[in-house]
Amino acid sequence: MLRTAFKDFDEFAESIAGIEGRFVPTAPAAAEWWVQGTQAHRVSVQELQVGGCATFAGTGQRDRVALGLPMTDARRMRIDAVDLREDCFILMQGEQPFIFTGTGATRWAGITLPFDHPILDPRTLEILRASGSVRTRTQLECLTQLRALVNRALSNDPDVCFATPHAAEALEEDLSIAITRVLQSSVEDRDPRRRYLHSQRARALWRCLDLLLASPEVLRVEDLVREAGVCERALRAIFLEYFGVSPKRLLKARQLWEIRAALLAREPGQLVTKIAANLGIWDLSLFARNYKALFGERPSDTVPSPVRTSSRNASMTWLIYAAKTFRAQAQSGYRNRPH
Repeated sequence: MLRTAFKDFDEFAESIAGIEGRFVPTAPAAAEWWVQGTQAHRVSVQELQVGGCATFAGTGQRDRVALGLPMTDARRMRIDAVDLREDCFILMQGEQPFIFTGTGATRWAGITLPFDHPILDPRTLEILRASGSVRTRTQLECLTQLRALVNRALSNDPDVCFATPHAAEALEEDLSIAITRVLQSSVEDRDPRRRYLHSQRARALWRCLDLLLASPEVLRVEDLVREAGVCERALRAIFLEYFGVSPKRLLKARQLWEIRAALLAREPGQLVTKIAANLGIWDLSLFARNYKALFGERPSDTVPSPVRTSSRNASMTWLIYAAKTFRAQAQSGYRNRPH
C-alpha cells in the first residue's frame, strides 16, 4: 500500500477524503504525518497519521458521509471537547462542523461514501445527526470488526489485491455490511441539559474566534476574556477542554503562523526581524527557537516562492472553520435548551 508523507499541513489536510478544514500543530511533531488508502468501487478507504499534538477545525464534505475510526488510543483524542472512548467513532454528514484535538501522534481510518449509497438509511442518519455532534458511540464489537476489515484492506499483504472491478466491489460489500452494523448499533446521549451547557461553552469560544478573525491587532488573553464574558480561569478551562492548550498558547501559535505567512509573502529585502517585531515579537532568540520547533526551520530559512506564497494562511483558515463549528454548536444548544 503506497504511503504518502507530508511536511506541509495544508497539503496533508487536503489529501484526506471526506473532510475539509485545517490542522494547526500545537507542539513539535513527534512522528511523520502520512496518508495511505484505496478505492473500493464507490467507497474510499484511508488510514492517516497525525504526527503530533494538533487541533483540527473543519467540516465534512458536501454530498458525502464519512466515518472516522480511531486506530490508536482514543484517550489521546477529543471531539468537540469530549474525550473519545474505545467504542466511539466520528460520523460526518455533509458539511457538519467539528473540532478534533490530539495530545500526541494519533492514527485514524476514514471511510467515505456518497449520500445516495444504498446502505445508508436516511432515518438512521437523521437520528444520529440530531445529537448535534459528530462524536458517536456504538457497540465495541461492531467497531472492532470494522477496524479489522480496514486494517486488512490497507495491509501490505501480497494476498490482498483489488486489481479487478469485481475485487473492489467485493470489498465494498464487506465494508457495507460492517458499516451498517456500526450505524444500526449506534447510541447517543441526548440529554438536553448537557447539550445546553455544552452550547454555553461553545458560545464563549465562538465569540473569541470571531474576535481573532476580525482583529488585525496583536491580541492578549484579557481581550479574549472580555469578549467571551467569562473569567480568565473559566476561559482557560474551556480552551484546555476543546483545544488542549491555554488561550495564551493558542495566541502564540496564531502569532507564529501569521509571521510564517508574512515571511512566505515578503518582498525582497524585507528583514525577518522587522516582520516579527511588527507582529508583536520582542524576544527574537525565543521566537527563533519556537519557530524552528514548530516548522522545522529557522525564520531566515523560510523562502518565498510562487507555490508556497499561494498557500492559504493555515491559522486564518483554521479560525474560520473553528468559528463555524462553535457557532453551530451554540445555536443548536439554544434551540434545545431545557425548559
